[in-house]
Amino acid sequence: MKIPFSWLKKYVSFSKSPAEVADLLTLSGLEVEKIELDTFDFTNVIIALILEISPHPDADKLQILILTDGEKKYQVVSGAPSLVKNSKVAFAKEGATLKGDDGRLFVIKKAKLKGIDSYGMLCSEKELGLSNNHDSVLTLPDDAPVGKDVGDFLRDPTLSIALTPNLGHCRSILGVARELSAHFNEPLQPLKISLKEDLDNLAQNKIRIVNESFENCFQYHCRVIQGIEVTSSPYWLKEKLRKAGIRSINTVVDIGNLVMHELGQPLHAFDYDKLKQKQMVIREATKGEKITTLDNVERTLPEKTLLISDGPTPVAIAGIMGGLNSSVTESTFTILLESAEFHPTSIRKSSKSLGLRTESSARFENEVDAAAVRTALDYAASLVQQICGGRILKGVVESLPNPHKPRFLTCRLSKINALLGTKFSLSEVESYLVRLGFTLSSDGSDLYQLKIPSYRNDISNEIDIIEEVARLYGYNNIPRTRPKHISSKIAHSPIYSLSKTVQRKMLGFGLQEFITCNLISPKICNLELESGLFKSDYIQVLHAKSEDQSVLRPSLLPGLITAVSHNQNQGTSTIAAFEIGQIHFREGNGFGEKTALGITLAGKSRPHHFDTKSKEFDFYDLKGILDALFASLLIPNVLYKASSFKTFHPKRQASLTIQDKVFGVIGELHPALQKKLGLKEKVLFAEIDQNVLEKFHKVLPQYQPLPLFPGSIRDITITMKRSHDLTNLLTTLENIDSPLLKKRELLDIYTGPNVSQNEKNVSFRFTYRDDAKTLSVDEVEEEHAKVVSRLKKFS
Repeated sequence: MKIPFSWLKKYVSFSKSPAEVADLLTLSGLEVEKIELDTFDFTNVIIALILEISPHPDADKLQILILTDGEKKYQVVSGAPSLVKNSKVAFAKEGATLKGDDGRLFVIKKAKLKGIDSYGMLCSEKELGLSNNHDSVLTLPDDAPVGKDVGDFLRDPTLSIALTPNLGHCRSILGVARELSAHFNEPLQPLKISLKEDLDNLAQNKIRIVNESFENCFQYHCRVIQGIEVTSSPYWLKEKLRKAGIRSINTVVDIGNLVMHELGQPLHAFDYDKLKQKQMVIREATKGEKITTLDNVERTLPEKTLLISDGPTPVAIAGIMGGLNSSVTESTFTILLESAEFHPTSIRKSSKSLGLRTESSARFENEVDAAAVRTALDYAASLVQQICGGRILKGVVESLPNPHKPRFLTCRLSKINALLGTKFSLSEVESYLVRLGFTLSSDGSDLYQLKIPSYRNDISNEIDIIEEVARLYGYNNIPRTRPKHISSKIAHSPIYSLSKTVQRKMLGFGLQEFITCNLISPKICNLELESGLFKSDYIQVLHAKSEDQSVLRPSLLPGLITAVSHNQNQGTSTIAAFEIGQIHFREGNGFGEKTALGITLAGKSRPHHFDTKSKEFDFYDLKGILDALFASLLIPNVLYKASSFKTFHPKRQASLTIQDKVFGVIGELHPALQKKLGLKEKVLFAEIDQNVLEKFHKVLPQYQPLPLFPGSIRDITITMKRSHDLTNLLTTLENIDSPLLKKRELLDIYTGPNVSQNEKNVSFRFTYRDDAKTLSVDEVEEEHAKVVSRLKKFS
């Protein structure tokens, strides 16, 4: 949000520099991202006073002007319309530079127009690069100092502030001014409103309000203004909006935007004559209902969207955007001006479901000041009357089903000092709270009774009051004390300790940690369920705020796939990542959750290099990571068994078992599923149940002395059918009870020439050793024969 410095000074007087104000606001929670200063392409353009205006003797459309810069007079010939004597204008003297339409700078020189010398030129907003308006000369306010450089006069530091959702009360000029008033201990200047009503005509005779949604529209106020003239806005109004980063449209729309930016209350103006029924109905949309909004887009409204209707016809999406069918144009003669308070959740849901977020909806989502809704309406009406003319009909037509009720809180001085580590007195805290707008009383010793300002919707508990005291006192002023620490005697949860260990090992393997949300979209979850990975129904969340986050994840796969897809769409195709998180499932009549480890690989397994061709990640890259993890955790005898999950490629997947217990899956995503999800590279995924890992892993390795006697190596090749799985063979090897067989290694699986198409050669290496003596050849051969005999059944 942009806050012009000069606009702040309308409400509070201070002499601090922009940098000092920015530091102060940032330290109090309103982060000032930058201080913007206007830069102009023109030079030597001054504020001049028109002393005389006379017609040109030889040209009907030209006039001869006499200007002054306060010291010297200048004669200028101009064809600009609507020039008025004693007005102050932007005057480019001889030698001034301006930027032309082609982007090049040119110098103003003495000229002769129809025989009359002209010593400069009057400038429009377009010629000065301020806007595209070329219809008239830039006329400056009456208080503009004659002779001052126009650039210096217009240049106004602007604070660009980033606000968190809890700072809705600061989403306006007045809100930031309140903060500065409290910090500088300077009085806040009241808003001056002057409007004159047409006492002979009542607004209630012109319009009727029907509120059918009391729970979503807490108050709704209208004024009727007749006989207005909608034109281009005056310079001062355009300039205020320009500094705030708002584009000027016309007088009525600009007034609404000015009031919203100044007071934080969104308004909307309807062309009264376009309202056929003259009945404003606040209601919820029905299924399939449509409206064409001011941006000329026809929108189909979700059910329950809050609407403003003229009888049955929608004319605005409440709190978000008006309808084109009731928009204010230059032909508008009478307007209906609206100011309302809507339920934040209703506006947020409508905005999100429509994909339409506006400045108005952002303010309603953070809640507006309930006590200022009527004030903003009156302020806007007075500005319309001042700028556009017209008659304000007597009275305000309103619906007030839920009038604002003051809120109260208690706060303890002892609690404030205990939490902040301060020694405030009762009167010091009272001073801070009064400056912040609270009305309070105390019991004289410890307890405050506080009335919360209507605009402070973020305050609901005693701790919020304490935070306000800390902000105003200054976080930097709170004394530093040694923090108290009491160590718990309860040991860490074993699963937590294992998770931290696994996290360190995954990072050590070169993987990046992803953190995704526990809540996922049912669309991607349904896709996975159709593919057959999950055996149980997923869990729907009650009262979900968004459909995209309405299901508890039954696996880490949906979240990791979404993250991979997002990265690929942003141009990052190579990903090696992991996540440790909770997965949720139904367990009998209840619910359960487990800690799981998810790993995903996509793209290239190594960077491109001219010497070695890059290679895509494959099944064995992911298996290698798992094998390294199991080895580092000292988990023996993990077996990979062929599986048939439809989520994965039929030939590139396996389930992980230990002691016949399945505790994980590994595989390459099925190509058809990859295509449905729009993934550009093949994706590999593994998921491990960490509860099983915790059961079988060993915390510390058991060191053994180095062998004193040499070992003997024997290799063996077994020919078996290609269709046969190696699982049983490997299991048999692991279970051979031989006192001399110390090591078993799979050397190779060969399917090349000299081997039948239906067979494969599997080669192993065995290491034999006796820890008490050196083995003889005969002893090795005898033991090796016993081992080979156990394996013959697989040939």
